[in-house]
Amino acid sequence: SGFEALEALKKDPNEIDLVIVDQTMPKMTGVDLAREIHMIRPNMPIILCTGFKTQLLLQKAEEAGVHRILMKPLMVREVAGGIRDALDHE
Repeated sequence: SGFEALEALKKDPNEIDLVIVDQTMPKMTGVDLAREIHMIRPNMPIILCTGFKTQLLLQKAEEAGVHRILMKPLMVREVAGGIRDALDHE
């Protein structure tokens, strides 16, 4: 869950190099989680996965510190490219 991920990050923020979140999660959206992560560690590379992309989502994701948005269904090559891109821009 988003809350569990946030707690893991709070324990040792420098132990995690990249976070991949889904926009649709129980009790917390991916954008909300990204916003919380960004407050703890502003440089954290964050990838958001979603099946439905709108201009509003793009704006909120950018404001929350998301580095890249990947559209579902996910392909391994796209995920790998997104990870490489996010880590290169850290």
